[in-house]
Amino acid sequence: MSPNYDTLVSSIYDCAANPELWPDVCCQVRDALDAAFVVVGFIDMTAYHAGRVKWHRRNSPWDECWLDTLDELIPSIPNGRMMYGLETDIAWTQLGSIPEQEFKQTDFYKRWVEPQKLRDTLNVKYLSRDRQHGVLGAPTMANRAPVSDAEKKLAESLSPHIRRAVMINDLTDNGRQAQALFRQVLDTLSVAVFIVGQGQKLVFTNAAGDQLLSEGQYLRLVSGNLQSRREPRRSATLEHAIEHAVKGDSAVGVAGIGIPLLNADGDRAAAYVLPLCGGDVRGEFGDGLCAVFVARRGEQPPMALDILRSLFDLTVSEARVALLVAKGDGPAGIAEALGVSVHTVRTHLKHCFAKTGSPDQTALSGAINVLMPPLK
Repeated sequence: MSPNYDTLVSSIYDCAANPELWPDVCCQVRDALDAAFVVVGFIDMTAYHAGRVKWHRRNSPWDECWLDTLDELIPSIPNGRMMYGLETDIAWTQLGSIPEQEFKQTDFYKRWVEPQKLRDTLNVKYLSRDRQHGVLGAPTMANRAPVSDAEKKLAESLSPHIRRAVMINDLTDNGRQAQALFRQVLDTLSVAVFIVGQGQKLVFTNAAGDQLLSEGQYLRLVSGNLQSRREPRRSATLEHAIEHAVKGDSAVGVAGIGIPLLNADGDRAAAYVLPLCGGDVRGEFGDGLCAVFVARRGEQPPMALDILRSLFDLTVSEARVALLVAKGDGPAGIAEALGVSVHTVRTHLKHCFAKTGSPDQTALSGAINVLMPPLK
């Protein structure tokens, strides 16, 4: 990708630390896609069949009155339900779903598209949870060509980065509705998860993490900071890994993998420290955020699955395929190991590539092994 693309991705992750930057990022995405405007937000589909939705958004400059009318008009978008049924990170365009002349006869076109001198719309669903969908939307002006394949590919490549930034962002913003959504995801994980900021400040913990702290096992809170319960040397190791991870330093690598922890009875657990964001933005929580996963003895295999599911929004099946790829297995070997068809494995791989931003199996393997080399 071009340096401009790298800058755009970096800006997206800056929003994880400071959500006030989303409108500026929307402007950058708008320009990259040659769109009229860009919206990043959540659509609550609970009342979709009743003809209305709740639309929580951040956007580049546009007439807010027109945008407000979408709460009632989204359900009338021609073939719009097709988009919500797609996998995440797959582009959908309005004119790709309906002939343009037919589209111009619709009520939605006459009420919303034509008055604003718009033409096509590019949408990508970057997150899907129950009846809520995270959507990147980019309508185009009437005086330009329909959305191109290159523009669809660009939007699809940005979608996983937007998903991760939004999920991290929502952990630190109690006022946003999607935070509860991500809490539910983390609470389903079998291992303890702690979201930690600069100075080891504990920002969030899931249900398993709450239980671990309440039991006084392995970790403790000191003035709101997460520390190892025993042995200052081990605590310093954990502190060192967190210090690098909150700066978005992916080079923390192996230093953040498998940090040994002991409880009062001498039982062992392992901490895994992973960067969640990077960039130069200094938000409320300092240099950024990192995730600390704690696996007790015997939890390493589900630990690896949970890390991948949390960071990349993979399904369990996709995470299993990704881990076997990281071990060097090919599609045929993976199919035999999991008892599924090669076609199914290739489908899972396609989703893994899209969600992790990896172009091929080699890149996917490298990305996973940087995060968790001992967890194969």
